[in-house]
Order: sequence, then structure tokens, then C-alpha cells
Amino acid sequence: MPFLYWLDSSRYIVASQWKDNRDEKYAKEAKAVDRNVDSILDNSLDKLSEIRNSQKNYKSHKEFFRDYAVGTSIIQSKILEHPFIIGDGSRDKPRELLVDSGNTDMIIDKGLNIAFYTAIGVKATLGKSLDFHEEVRWENLRPLRKDASKKGTKRAGGKKDIYARAVYLAEQELETALLTFGGKVDLVAGAFERSLESLALRNAIAKYHEQFVPEERERFYKREIRREMYKRLNKIFPKTGAGSSKSPDNYSGKELLDTLKTIWEEFEK
Repeated sequence: MPFLYWLDSSRYIVASQWKDNRDEKYAKEAKAVDRNVDSILDNSLDKLSEIRNSQKNYKSHKEFFRDYAVGTSIIQSKILEHPFIIGDGSRDKPRELLVDSGNTDMIIDKGLNIAFYTAIGVKATLGKSLDFHEEVRWENLRPLRKDASKKGTKRAGGKKDIYARAVYLAEQELETALLTFGGKVDLVAGAFERSLESLALRNAIAKYHEQFVPEERERFYKREIRREMYKRLNKIFPKTGAGSSKSPDNYSGKELLDTLKTIWEEFEK
């Protein structure tokens, strides 16, 4: 899907995996997409307001709820199912790139392709649209880093934009996602960066945690323990190499719960 990548508040390029993407040939489509993203970001603010009013623990998990609001709005917009995103399977119009990794400056300097989530993340940071420029309009939808030279865009090498993580998070219902990750965005990032993509597995984690009262459940949300758990899950369900044919999606709910029980018992010895 051709889309606009805003270089600054006045300049943009047409970004796409499609052939001749820098031509004016796809500018019309890219501009239409940019206006759709305006609506997605505005809807994210509305969703965030709803969550703020309904969640008693909102202040303790602001980043988590911010990501969930944006991810939900992106999914509900169905923009990821748009024919422009999917492409037509040809070499000229392949499926679009949704995710890239690394600092946005690194992506440009190295000549790597800008992906959709990075583009809309930068757009939100700038508060830039074809129809307006309001720097603070979407600032509550981006990370706030006081020491970042470019607030909202600073990313370590190898990391993906938070909006990629936001869509991953919002694949679950909100209460289920809270059970899975305890409202801690670091735990979401850890699972996402380690390619624990299976929704069935994440739902099983939530179901396992649900067995315990909130006070007991907190031990499952400790970062150092959770990191080791993710490593174990990656070994059991490797994404590549030997054993990569084993997918959590091919296991029953009971088998996944038994697997999680075994892992947690190892940590509690």
C-alpha cells in the first residue's frame, strides 16, 4: 500500500514496496491512506479516553493502555486488510512491508525500506497531516522520553516501532491481555521481539494466570522471571531450525496449560 512517510512538517515521500513507488503514479493512493491514518489516530485518542475512564489502574499502566488503544484502532479500521496492503501477488505490487527494525535514522541512512508502522509512528510524533499540522495532537499516543533527541522516534537498533507491538497486543481482548502481561508494556515488548506470535499461546498464558488471585499472580509479571520463561517457550516452540514445525496452534488448550505449568514449576524449585 503506498503511504506517505513524513520527513518533517513540510516534506514527505511516497513509500511503498510497489515498483516505481517514488513516482507520482501512486501519490493519489498514498494521500488517501494518509487521511485514513488521521482517522485511525483520532479514534485511538477516543479509545484511550474510554479506557482511562473505565480502568481503575490506568495511571499504573499508561503505556500499556496507550498501545492497546492504538492497536485496537488500527485493527478495527481494517486498513491491514486493504487491497493496497495485501497487494496482488505480482512482482510489481507485492504485499506491503508492515514492520522494519532499528532507529528511524538508521533505516534511512542504510537505505532500508520504511515500513508502514514506522511511517504512521513518525506521523503521529510530528502531528502532521495533509490537512493540518498540530504537533501536540497525537502526542499522547507516542512514547515520551525526556532525554531523546527526537521525542517519540528514538529506537534502539534491532527494535521495531511501538505501533507494530500495539497491533500484536490488541489481538487479545483487553482483560485477557491484562492477564497475559499484567499491564506491563515491557513484557509485551519481550514477547513480541522474541516472536512469540501465537495468539493461542498468549491466551493460554492468560488462562493459566487466571487461576491465581491477583496477589499471587504478580510473581508471573516479574521481568527477570518472564524473560527466562520466554526463552524456554522459544526452545519448545522454535520459529526456525530444528523443531520449527511445532506450533502452539497445533496443541490443545490443555496441552498448552500443562506446558506452562511445567515451566513455572521449574522456576519455583
